[in-house]
Amino acid sequence: MFNLSNTMQVPVAFNFLDSNGNPTPCGNVTVSVSDPNVLALTFIPPSSPVVSVAANLASVNPGPCTLTITATNPDGSTVTKSEDFIVLSANVADIQIVIGTPVVK
Repeated sequence: MFNLSNTMQVPVAFNFLDSNGNPTPCGNVTVSVSDPNVLALTFIPPSSPVVSVAANLASVNPGPCTLTITATNPDGSTVTKSEDFIVLSANVADIQIVIGTPVVK
């Protein structure tokens, strides 16, 4: 699980590896978030084949969200990986004082 303040964003890299941990090309890549009201995803699918891709996640509102990536192998099989995120409220950075309209007592 990855915690992120609601005032932050984070770059994410995805590297595609074979069973020995070596970079290996894959075909179609899809990346999604479970709740775009919590995390905004910026991802431009590259032309295949690729051995790595990148995306950016920007917090929107506090809450839980799951990032999911699916890569398609040349034989048509797929591999999917997910990471859970929690977007937390930021700390107080300022105090606004709002004075109402005076009225007769």
